[in-house]
Amino acid sequence: MGAAVVAIIAAARRRALQAFRESGATAPSRAQPLHEFDRQAQRQVHLLIRQGLVREAEPGRFYLDEPRVFVWERRQRRLGLIVLAVLLLLTLGFALFSR
Repeated sequence: MGAAVVAIIAAARRRALQAFRESGATAPSRAQPLHEFDRQAQRQVHLLIRQGLVREAEPGRFYLDEPRVFVWERRQRRLGLIVLAVLLLLTLGFALFSR
C-alpha cells in the first residue's frame, strides 16, 4: 500500500509540473495564475511553492523555476539510487549471513 501512495503522490507532482510547462509559465515574465488542480495536485503545487520550485513573480502569478527543478530532480534521483543501493546491500548481507 505504501508504494501505491508514493506513486499517487509522484503522479500528482508530475501533473502539477507539466501544467506549468504546458502553459509556458517557466519564467517570471510568463508567470500565470494557478490552474485548477485536483486535490492531490494542489497539495503538490503548495509543496513545490514551499520548496522554491514554483515561485510567485507578482501577487497571484506563479512560474516554474526550471533550473531549481533540474537540480531538485537530480538530487531526488541520486537519493533514490542511494536508497536502492542500501536495500540491495542489506538484502545481500541478509542472504549471506542467513546461511
